[in-house]
Parts: sequence; C-alpha cells; structure tokens
Amino acid sequence: MKTFPTRSISAQPSAFSRNVFFGVFALCTAVFCLSQNLGAEPAVSTASDAIEGAVKTGVDGDRVWIDLRSGSRHHFGTTLPRRAVRELPGKGLEIRRQAGTVRIDAPLGERGRFKFVADPEYRQALTDRGLLSGTTSVEQLFELAMIDVTLDFIDDLAALGYREDLRRLVEMRIHEVSATYVRELQGVGLSGLPSQRLVEMRIHGVEADDVAEWRRLGLGELPPQRLVEMAIHGVTPDYVSSLRELGVDGLTAGRLVEMRIHGVDASFVRDMIGLGYDNVPVHRWAEMRIHGVDGDFVRKLAKRGETGLSVGQLIERRIHGG
Repeated sequence: MKTFPTRSISAQPSAFSRNVFFGVFALCTAVFCLSQNLGAEPAVSTASDAIEGAVKTGVDGDRVWIDLRSGSRHHFGTTLPRRAVRELPGKGLEIRRQAGTVRIDAPLGERGRFKFVADPEYRQALTDRGLLSGTTSVEQLFELAMIDVTLDFIDDLAALGYREDLRRLVEMRIHEVSATYVRELQGVGLSGLPSQRLVEMRIHGVEADDVAEWRRLGLGELPPQRLVEMAIHGVTPDYVSSLRELGVDGLTAGRLVEMRIHGVDASFVRDMIGLGYDNVPVHRWAEMRIHGVDGDFVRKLAKRGETGLSVGQLIERRIHGG
C-alpha cells in the first residue's frame, strides 16, 4: 500500500497527511509522469537537459513541501527534509540531487519559478545500466531527481538481484525499499521476494524484527502475505500477548486476524471472563463479536433471570432478538 485522504496543497500538512502526501501522491505523480514522458519533449523549456515551471513551497517543522508545475500536463509534489533545501543568498533556493539540480527564484513559503537542469553524467550512468534510452525526456530525469533515485540505490538493489526498471525503482525509492531493508528480511529467512511484495510489505510496516517476534511467540514461519495481512489489521505482538495473558489459547495467525477484524480485544475478553465465560473455544470469541454478544448483553439477560447460558445459547438469543 487503504484509502487515503486528499488535501489541498495550499494548506500546511500535518505529520500524518504529510507522510501520506509523500508516500501516495508522489508515487502517483511520479509513476504517471514516468509513464507519460517516455520520449516526450520538455513541457516548457526547449533545452534537452532542462525543464522550467511554476513552484510553491511551504515549511512544516523540519520538512519543506514543494509543489511544482511545468506546462499543463506535468505536476509533481513532495516533501523534503529542510536540510535538503539550500537557501541561497538573496531569495533563491537550491535542491541538489545526483540526477540534477533544481533552482527556485523565491524564498521558502512563496510562489516563484523553478528550473531543473539534469546532470549529464547521471543520464549517461543510467544509459550504461540499460535504464534509459536516447529518447528519455528531461521530465523523467526531473522525477528521478526529486525522488532522489541515486546510483548507489540502484546498484545496491541490483547486487541483491533486483534489476528493476525505472518505474519500479521509483516505487521502491518512494516507499524506502532499500538494500538494507532487503538484507534485513533475508536475515530472518525471507529471501527471493518479488519487488512488488517488498513494496507491499514496506507500505504496511512489516519489518524483520516483526518476523522474529512472531517466531518467538510460537506462530512459526509466516508467509509474506500473512505478515502483510496481520499488519493491515493491527495484529501486533502486544495484541497477542494481551490475549494469552487472559488464557486465550489456540491462537493462529489466521485466527488472530479474524479476531482483530471483528473487534475481539483484551477488554472484551476480560469482561466476558468476569461474567464466567473463562473457557471459551477460540473460534467463539469472534463469533460472539460478530453477533453482538458482549458483557452488556449478558448482564441484560441476567436481569431477566437468564443466567448460566452457554456461548451458543447467548448467540442464539442475540440472533433472535433476545
């Protein structure tokens, strides 16, 4: 990776929306532009190694957000660490990347014009690696610069067997699927994963430490898709431990996902145990939640003199409007 909120770029982003903006909006714009710009002519500048357009910037703590437009078709937005944006004497800004340099003629927080000049050595290096053709546009190099796809990033992944095209490298760079991340996963036995699976795992926050922790908790060797599913639904080691401390046994990865989806948490289990339901088969916990059987329902029945009901009976009462 979810459904992400949209927001106006004119507002200063919060920490959450800033991360979403970088991780999703940059991906969409970057991949779109890369696919659209192969063989295209520069949108504004007629020079083969430069592109110009309008820019707006803003500051949010130690981050700088940048919105750049060139012509009517090309739009790129991202956030950068403030240290990556150099303030020049006078009013200007400069962003130096291996793929080229962006210069802006306005101070932070104001509108202005930008010019990107591609680095010919970087272009040649990508050509030598079979990643560029003679018709590659400057817009594509501009995207690679803003996302900061470095030669080391490309080469380190290639050394681990990931010789990807530029679209996939952009995606991997945006979501921080680095050689370090790959090696960490390999260190816990997850080797040979497709690059798209790595991106998916990174998007949903699956880390090598998680894999080791699941093993320690006795869940065994979990496949990558299950790890992603657990991360999506918030199945954490703390969640598992909280249930086990209450005596819930038979917890498999699939069962944990089901329980988490349906809202089975330690508070719910503790309440039911306090009402005498301390020997509940593991599959019944989610079933009770699905049908709305909780402590309040049990207490309501008790006031009517209905006590000592089994879990199955409670569910039947709830289904039939008890």
